[in-house]
Amino acid sequence: MKKFLYRMLMIFAIAAGILLIAGETPASAAAKLNKTEVTIEIGERKKVKVKGTTKTVKWKSSDKSIATVTKRGNIDAKAKGECIVTATVGKKKLKCKVTVTDTIGDLLDKEVDHEGVALRVASGWELVKEMAEDGYYPYDIDKNIFKILTLELAEEKESDYNIRTSSEEQFLKTVRSFARSYKKDYDLQDIEYTVIKPADEYIGRITGTRKSGDKNLYMVIYVKLTKARIIIVSGMDYDKLTESTDKIAERVCREAKLIESKSEKKTEEKTEESKS
Repeated sequence: MKKFLYRMLMIFAIAAGILLIAGETPASAAAKLNKTEVTIEIGERKKVKVKGTTKTVKWKSSDKSIATVTKRGNIDAKAKGECIVTATVGKKKLKCKVTVTDTIGDLLDKEVDHEGVALRVASGWELVKEMAEDGYYPYDIDKNIFKILTLELAEEKESDYNIRTSSEEQFLKTVRSFARSYKKDYDLQDIEYTVIKPADEYIGRITGTRKSGDKNLYMVIYVKLTKARIIIVSGMDYDKLTESTDKIAERVCREAKLIESKSEKKTEEKTEESKS
């Protein structure tokens, strides 16, 4: 009996040694990804999981400019392209090919200038000029995508900007004040609001409904603050708020930028050059 136990222990020790030499332990040998390929749109997030292990997993992206990955395996798409996300379990490396697409960016193929704000829009969108006097810049858009997109501009003081954007909590209060204004001025109902952070800036998101004849008009409103302007981009749908409306309105708002800032930067560069 003792010889039998001794032999069994020797067999187990040899097997464990082979696993260690191969760079795997029993806990990591069965580990595998639930997905080996992922396609994701810019601005979206998808989760990849490691199955078959309880060990700690270390995540890494081969190109953080295209996609990043969190400690929990959440992949965030940043730019169009391909990269590899690797999950390391012990000495075992599991790879997932990530393809980042940009269907919205492909749609927004033209840049227009509205009172010093550069906006990316689609070539097929047409400006409804008669409403521009009221400070709104609506676009007629293919009804298969969504009903209408509007741009609203307002002046912003740098001192107010500094207060409003001093923290995410403070910015959320700012978004809440905009939500209250929409409720009062447009009788917007079922209002919800939040803050998103697509880069190193805050953008407010407000949703709500209002009556339009015998139908409900669903609205999503994005608010972006700069030191000189308040930029508001709204998307509207009848019957329900579609995902495409939300994504396009958010993207247009996120990429809206002040044209004045370009000229100011060039002036500063020229001044620095003249000094040197």
